[in-house]
Amino acid sequence: MGLVKDPATPQPAATPATASARASAAEHRLAQLLNLAPCPATQLAQYAATGWRRPTGSNGGFLVCPACFDASLSHTPHAALFTSAGTSPGGGIAFRCGFSLPWVRVAWTWILRRGMCDVELLVRVAAVSSKDGFCPNQKVSAGVSKPTAVRTWFTMRDPVNGRLMVEWTICSHCCAAIETILPPFRDYKLLVPAALEPCEASCDLVPGSNRMLQYANEMMDFAWKSIDTGRMADLRPLANYIEDFATIPLCPRGTPTSGPCYLILFLDLAVCEECYNEVVMRRRLATSVTEDKAFVQNWTCQLYSPRSRRLLAQCESVSNQDSWNTFRQWAIKRADKERETRLRVQQLKAQTETLRCIIDFYSGLAELRAMSLTHERKLRQLRGSDDGAGAASQGNSLQDRVDDDKFRLRSVSEEIELIERDWRDFWE
Repeated sequence: MGLVKDPATPQPAATPATASARASAAEHRLAQLLNLAPCPATQLAQYAATGWRRPTGSNGGFLVCPACFDASLSHTPHAALFTSAGTSPGGGIAFRCGFSLPWVRVAWTWILRRGMCDVELLVRVAAVSSKDGFCPNQKVSAGVSKPTAVRTWFTMRDPVNGRLMVEWTICSHCCAAIETILPPFRDYKLLVPAALEPCEASCDLVPGSNRMLQYANEMMDFAWKSIDTGRMADLRPLANYIEDFATIPLCPRGTPTSGPCYLILFLDLAVCEECYNEVVMRRRLATSVTEDKAFVQNWTCQLYSPRSRRLLAQCESVSNQDSWNTFRQWAIKRADKERETRLRVQQLKAQTETLRCIIDFYSGLAELRAMSLTHERKLRQLRGSDDGAGAASQGNSLQDRVDDDKFRLRSVSEEIELIERDWRDFWE
């Protein structure tokens, strides 16, 4: 989102020609980032020690969880550059997987694309800091509104007319990460303050969103060409993408939304403006879309995922009634599965919250009971009588209740993980 105090004039939507030229190549490049498996260790916590790794020779806090290592690193030559983090990777301190950080994943893609022979860049990107702190979107996921904040914001100048592109703003933390990964942005001083003083705005780089990854792809293409030629490459593709999409609301993905969307009537698809411009505008499907955006209650975008876009492209290449009917039936089943998954996960997450409250309650009782038993035992010892078996059994029963509820909590959490994995692997 641009500066709140001086909103930019909305830019026209992408034309079919410009969208087609970029989208076909961008979709291929985007797969490198989208194909990275989601990380299960994104929150600060004390995780099980087995299988965690760190870069060889690194004594810092950059750790990679077993799931990310197996899914994204183990099959690459760089796997040999990691070593076991031992039996206490966090050293008794809460930690998270370094590979869960969005810019670390961009750095990893850059390492692979450039054929770098070490992973030192991952450690440096994970350690990036700024005077304003972390990105305001640190705890925001795709499909959720971006928070605003008063701080220093950065943008870039239009390479054609030199104007500040204030409809697109990024935070100082993301700016520092970009300059660390892609040196041409630092060398040519391309990211500049969007205003003379700190002001209210939001960061347009939202973790997990297709748009952030598209921005990253455009930036990597620019940096690649600049490094290879030894001079500043053409910045217009990135600027054009910003002009086309910066003022468009982010795709809500699978988050139910009430508001305007495009409807592809013969496929029963609801599509957000972002995905409409990226996918539909450059296809014959545009003639089958409602002329104006319709206001719909509780819709989710059905064209944000690579799977949906790939199947749509296959149907378009065949372009007969049977193929479209097949896609329509799949899209209806996908929408039903999405609703079923969302409702079931919501129910299970409510159970986990209830179980956590119960565990906290009985843990507190067990702790108080243990303190009471200790006090009573000392009194009995002073009196010469130490028969506390009955009282001890009461304390044990409380701890048994806590252990049972912890087991139930693990079971429910595992069920949530299985349901979400089934959705990601076979439907989304």
